[in-house]
Amino acid sequence: NASGNVDHWVSSSALWRVPFGSFMALAIGMVLGAFLWQRDRFAARFIITSMCLVQLLAWVVVIDQLW
Repeated sequence: NASGNVDHWVSSSALWRVPFGSFMALAIGMVLGAFLWQRDRFAARFIITSMCLVQLLAWVVVIDQLW
């Protein structure tokens, strides 16, 4: 809540939604990058690299929460 108190704890099985959601973003970024490759290679590389970074950060979050 706004006071900083925890309202609801989520089970560790729900934690696996984070990398799944970022994997879906990676897949969408790859498809978008493939379409942009002919028009603007810098934008395509930027999107693909950004989505890979998002995937990496999602796994860091999962590992940090499970550790």
